[in-house]
This record gives sequence, C-alpha cells and structure tokens, in this order.
Amino acid sequence: MPSTPSYLDSQHWLSQIKAKTCIPEDLKLIQECSERLKGVASGNFSTFCKRELPDGNQLFTLLSNRWLSDEHINACCSYISEKLGPSSPVCLVNSFFLDKLARIRHDSSAFLPPGSRKLDADIESLSVRTLLIPVHLPDHWTVLIINILEQTYSYTDTLDLSECTAPLAMVANLEWWLSRLLEYSYKLKPVLRQFESDRQNDSISCGMAVMTTMSHIALSTPPWAQTRTSMLRIEWFITFTRLTSNSKVDGTGKVLEGAPNSYSGSTLASPSESTVSLHSVNLDSEPVCNDQGQSSRPPNTIPLLPSPWKPLKQATLNFPKVGKEEYRELERLRTLKRKAEDEALEEIEEKLNEEKLLKKKQKARDKKQRQREKTKAKLANEIPRKSASPCPIEPLTAPSATSDEANSLAPGPLLSSGVAEISRPHRQLKHILLGHNDKETPNEAKYVNWMNPILFNIINAAAIAVGYPWSPAEIVKRLQLQHLSLFDRLRPQRISDWKDSTVKDRLKWKDSVLKAVETGNRPGGTSTRQPLLAKYPDLVSIFRARLLGLCTTGAPLDTAYVRGFMIGTIAEHAPELFECKVSKDKPFRCTGEFVRSFLHNELNWSIRRPTRAAQKVPANVQEVLTKAFLRLACAIRDENIPSCCIVNSDQTQVVYSTGTQYTWHAQGDKQVPVLGRDEKRAFTLLVGVSNDGQLLPLQAIYQGLSEASLPQRRAPGYAEAVTNRVSFVCSMTATYWSTLQTMKDYVHLILVPFFRHMITTHHLPNDQRCIWQIDVWSVH
Repeated sequence: MPSTPSYLDSQHWLSQIKAKTCIPEDLKLIQECSERLKGVASGNFSTFCKRELPDGNQLFTLLSNRWLSDEHINACCSYISEKLGPSSPVCLVNSFFLDKLARIRHDSSAFLPPGSRKLDADIESLSVRTLLIPVHLPDHWTVLIINILEQTYSYTDTLDLSECTAPLAMVANLEWWLSRLLEYSYKLKPVLRQFESDRQNDSISCGMAVMTTMSHIALSTPPWAQTRTSMLRIEWFITFTRLTSNSKVDGTGKVLEGAPNSYSGSTLASPSESTVSLHSVNLDSEPVCNDQGQSSRPPNTIPLLPSPWKPLKQATLNFPKVGKEEYRELERLRTLKRKAEDEALEEIEEKLNEEKLLKKKQKARDKKQRQREKTKAKLANEIPRKSASPCPIEPLTAPSATSDEANSLAPGPLLSSGVAEISRPHRQLKHILLGHNDKETPNEAKYVNWMNPILFNIINAAAIAVGYPWSPAEIVKRLQLQHLSLFDRLRPQRISDWKDSTVKDRLKWKDSVLKAVETGNRPGGTSTRQPLLAKYPDLVSIFRARLLGLCTTGAPLDTAYVRGFMIGTIAEHAPELFECKVSKDKPFRCTGEFVRSFLHNELNWSIRRPTRAAQKVPANVQEVLTKAFLRLACAIRDENIPSCCIVNSDQTQVVYSTGTQYTWHAQGDKQVPVLGRDEKRAFTLLVGVSNDGQLLPLQAIYQGLSEASLPQRRAPGYAEAVTNRVSFVCSMTATYWSTLQTMKDYVHLILVPFFRHMITTHHLPNDQRCIWQIDVWSVH
C-alpha cells in the first residue's frame, strides 16, 4: 500500500491542480493553501482539531488523491458542531458512534437509565431534532440523517443515489436506542433526501462527499459536486489549519516568527462536547492509525478508550480476535433473532387489536338493539293498536276469488313445489297463442306472481290484521305462519315496495300495484298490428342507405345520434307519422326504444365498443389519388426511372402490449384495474419498400433523450437486428413520433445509400432521378 503523502507529494498535487484551472477564485485558494502548507511543514501552522488531527501528516492526506480516514470525518464533525453552537437542534456524532451502539445493544445489561448523558437528555427533551451520522462501511463512506420528530431517515450513498434504505442492522440499533430514550416504540421509516447530491465517479471521493454533505445540511454551504472534489479538499485543508501563537504574516503573505494569531477565519477551538457520549465510555475514542493515514480498525470494531489519554486496564487485556466472516455470521444471527422477536410482538399486538375491534362492534350492536327497542316502545305508547276498529284501508278493486280457485291453492305437496307455476295459470294458453310447437315443453315459471288476485287478497287481509304501523316484517311473518307453503319466498322488501310511502295514517297500496292486481290472470295474446313503418318502404330504404353509409365512413353512431337523424328524416319525408296513435291517446314519438328496435330488426345491428380508429380520408379523395397517379406516371416516363429507384415509406405505431377494455375479475368489485387502460407504451417504426419488392432497412424511433431509452445491446434479437441494418434512434422529445431530425437521419443513412447501391448495381447514370413517396406531414 502507498505510504502517507509527504509535504513534497502535497505540493506536487497542488501544482497539478493549479495547472488544470484558470478560475481566479480557485487560483487564489490554491495560493493560500500553498502558503499554509509551507506553514504546516515548518510548524508555523497547527491543526484546528488537535484531538482528531494531532499532526500535519493527516492534513497532507487532504491534499492528495487518497481515501479519507475516520480522523478527517471526526474533525469535520467537530468543526460543524462548534459552528452550530450548543443550542442547535442539529447534532453530529462521530464515525465510531454506530459501532459502539451495536456493542452496547449486544451487552444490554450495560445500558444506563435515560437522562445520564448529555445527548440522551437533549433527545428526551427534544432539544435535538436532527442527527447527522457518518457511516463507515467497508471501504466506503455514507451519511445518515435522522428526523427524530417525524421518525424518518434519509440515507445517501454517492455511489448509488437510488438507494434510500440504510442497512437493517444499523436501523434496528438506532430504533432500540431511541425507543429506550423516548419510552415508546420508535420505528424509523426511509424517505427521499431533501437536498441535492452528485453521483460519485471514482473510488476515493466518498469521504469528501460525506464531509461536504454534512456541512451543506448543517451550515447551508454549497452541496457536494464530483467536479469540485479537488477544490473542496483545498477548502477543508484551509479550514483545518490555523496560525500558532508565535508566528506572524508580513505584507507578502509569508509567515514570520513571533506574531500573534492574525487569521480570523480559523480561530475556532476544539469543541468539548461536539460528539455523543454513550454510557460511561466516550464514543469519541479513536483507533491507532497506520502509516497510510487510514483507520486500522476493522469496519465493525470499536476501540474502547481514546488513544491520547492514559489507557485503562481493559485496553491492555488480550481479547481474542474475531474474524470478519465469523463476525458477520454472528451479526446475521443476532439480526434474525431480533427480527423474530419483533414479529412475535407484532403478532400479539395484532391479536389485541382484533379483540378490541370485536368488543367495539359488539358494544355498538347492543347499543343499536336498545335504541330500536326504545323506538318501538315509544310508537306503541303514542298510537296504541286498535284491533277492534283498525284504521281505514283502501278497498281493493280486484276480483274476488272463487271457491274453486281458492281450493286449487290449498296448501299441499304440489303447491310447495310449484307456487310460481300455479300463480300463473294462463302461461300454457299464452304459449299456444304465441305459435310455439305443442311438442315443446315450456320452462317452469321461476318467479311467483304475487299480483295474483287470490294471493294478494290474502296479503291484504294479513296487513289489515297486523294493523298500524303495518310493519312489512310482521305482515310476512303472519303470512308464513298461516300459509308457509304459499309465502315461503315472500320477503318484507316486496311489501315495502308495494306500499304507498306518501300516506302515513292509513294503509294504501300503490296505483301500479292495484292495476296489476286488477289485470290478474288475464291471458296475453299475439298482436295483429303491422309495424309503424310498414306503409313507408321508401323511408325505411332512406334510413338503411344513410345509416350504412355513416357506418362505412366510421362515424360514431350512438342511440341519441341515430334518433336525431331519424327524427329529422321523418320530419322531412313523412311528418304525418307524428300524428299517428300508437296507443290510446298516445301519439307516435321516435323514442330510444323505437330506434333500438329498428336498428336490431332492420339492420341486424347491436351496440358495440369501438376497437380501432376509422380511416381519415378527404372529401375529394378520388381526385387527389388520380392527380398523384398521373404525376407519378409522368415523372417515371419523362425521367426514365426504373422500378428499383421508386421507394414508398410510411410510419407505423408498434404497441408493446395493447390495453384491453374487458377482463375477468371478481364479481361485485366496483373498480377493475387493468394495465394499459389509460396509457400505452409504443415506438414508431419507419418502413420503406421499393417498387420492385425490396425491403429497405428499418428505422425504430423511441421516446427519450439518450441511448438509455433504446433496447439494450444484450437484448434478445438485438444482434440479428443490427445485422439487418436496423437503425435505433431517440426522438429527443417527450413522444415517440418521427421528427425532422429522424427523417434526415433516415434519408442520409438508409434511403440515399440504397439509391446509390441500385444505381451501381444496374449501371445507371450518376445523375439518375429517383422517387421517394411519403405521406403529407409537417416533418416531411
């Protein structure tokens, strides 16, 4: 491994950066950094954070293309904490915090009661609302931002900006810690970051990205950018250096001996409590650094004591070393154990919630029953039943049942199996009148005709016996007690439908019900009326011809559109139709029912859902086609153009997966989601064919702005498409349609080479004329 960079290495690195930039502000920073670098080497400049950066070797690492260590990250945390001040709601912890927290959770007996540490007390009182945590992964730095009030966190990994979820073991440790501090179940949810961040393009800039990101969040400095990494290293170097007490600066900017500190930009003292202290062991403990300036600790190993202080006895004990693979396996087993415990707790909580919900439903049910009982008792007290003199009831005009009919409906085994058939005694006569074959056995009746005079008289008598308020449920109950075989299929909802709800003080059936009872068992018959339009064959022919013509052109024909057309046609050719009587005192009106009947009977049409767009053609389509044909024929004759030099091209839309309007789905659902219902995914394919039958290479146009929108090179069939000279291009717009630029590409890359090949193959003159036939469109 390379050694720690020296003063000469850093000076050489600065010279390289200076040669690559021409920005005055950057050149000024480089000059100042060079002077400070000389001061650090001569001892006139010292480090800002003596605890994290005890000497200049760590500072030299900043002025190089080296990976930053824990010392640099922790020095950044100390600097930002000092800038924020002790009363800031934002708190930064050092890079050893998460590893120490994992150790403490593993040894849960070492956990102290809340309130014994400064950060714990600040979190309990909500004085600290945001935590900034640098995360040291194996060979990589990331940053974790926790919003304590909203119980959310955002995780930033500059190598993969799409990753927003932190490692599960890390999140579980933080939830355990915060739950014990706040004394309730604390769950962290990942959210998208609310700040800008650039993507890392190398393997060494992650540490600088974390330092700049924490400064951007806490101090509102500019966000990190990959292109500014070198200048950011220079800025942090200047931030971490300061003049010693026995040096001074002359007018040329050189450092002289014996001068007081005159640089106001770096006069910050090392903070005393800028990082978190958990338990009785300080989490600011630093590991011993190797000669490369990087931390020598494993990714998940925490030094128990700070190295600058007097070591305790625990630091001298010879603990057995745990290998990386063994440690990861132990962490995995601990994570699985904690996950199983959390799932068990969630299951218990879910059962408790279900029991609570059932108790709540039962309580509501009992309350509703008591309310109904009180309502019934109140009605009974206000209007007592008068069984001897019931309220007046509208008399029925239905014919009274004969004794033979009543006897035919006496309960028995036949009645229990065929109430619906017996309630319709004239179905056989209607079957004969309609002209059906006598050998055909009609289907049995499914529905009971409650308007049968005999059945309805029994229902009316039961309603009179029940009395006020003529409860449908009580009426049905009385009927089923008296004649269970007859009224087994009757429901209270039917009684409610028959009652006239506008009349409250007496029982009154609806007029439509009384009319149906009056009709009773009257048999139907065949109608001998001729169709209304039978006397107007010319009008029917006009309807047929015009409707068929509209259908051929693709015009949308709904019932309202056809009805308006038919009314206008009748008013023009046969207005006397509107004076014809279709029933007693009811003149003819071209209703929607009449229109549907005409379309079904005369044209054999039915309502359908459109499946494709109709062809759009101009009114003078024949004239346009004739002129185009004559122009082509004249050009071919005058210019002597062979068949191979005539090409016809057109665009076509290729849909990946067409959306459907119908699908099989569960019965009763109000919403039926289906892919492709509101939008479609497609691309445009430009196809060209010569007059002698040769297929030109295809051009496929995709929506997008870069090659990422095109098919991948490893996609199935891609190599075969390239072999056949298929051209894949982006539209550079928000659609997948052809543009002027894609048409130019097609002419330059496909059409012109094809024409030149045909001229060479058939030994035609170099100025041979060719014809390219395309549709009239704006991009053409």
